Amino acid sequence: MSSVHVREQGVWFEDASCLNTEGIPYSPYSDSQLKKIEKAGRLCYKSEHLATKESFASFIQKRIEDGHESIIEHSFLTFRYITNRAISHELVRHRLASFSQESQRYVRYSEGNERKKFQVIRPFKYFSWSAETQNEWLSTMEACFRTYSNLLNAGVQPQVARDVLPNATKTEIIISANLREWRHILALRMSKKAAPQMAQLMTATYSILYKYYPSVFYDFDNQYLSLKDVSMEL
Repeated sequence: MSSVHVREQGVWFEDASCLNTEGIPYSPYSDSQLKKIEKAGRLCYKSEHLATKESFASFIQKRIEDGHESIIEHSFLTFRYITNRAISHELVRHRLASFSQESQRYVRYSEGNERKKFQVIRPFKYFSWSAETQNEWLSTMEACFRTYSNLLNAGVQPQVARDVLPNATKTEIIISANLREWRHILALRMSKKAAPQMAQLMTATYSILYKYYPSVFYDFDNQYLSLKDVSMEL
């Protein structure tokens, strides 16, 4: 039996105060956020008197079309991701966001601890590989973890032993950013130039954002979503 646990990536909406029982944002919350954005935007034009119960969607979309995106910085959203260390290194390059990530300095991976068991993220199109290639990859993961465990058993601290762990190592990261930054992240990370596993995560993120904030993310589907080969079931 392998000592390495292979798993898929995942993304979850993390703002518990605005989640329904199924773990997704409910419309009253997203509507209140969008109305807050409209209020801030109308202040700029002193057109508050023109706001109606449903005017926020068209107002926000028109401001984005005009390039006046600063108003959507008034709303923040938080997501939790499970991915590999390589993809997380790309995510933390986005400077206008806040990050909390699973630490390899303080987490001591162990076979006997369910919460801290060593996991790796299955590579893109893994199942299209030959059995020989799959076995070679898995053997490499096992060898890395075996060396890591041997170092720990020899008294080496986790923050030093982690140097031998692969980029495929599973990590969890929580990201908070305003809606304008989420637009920027999606624009970069859903493009055809993005790493496939990154595109998987961001396509899944987009599906949540568009469902509840269509007036903010209305213009992404035609530009970026020709990505059927990287689709991810969550």
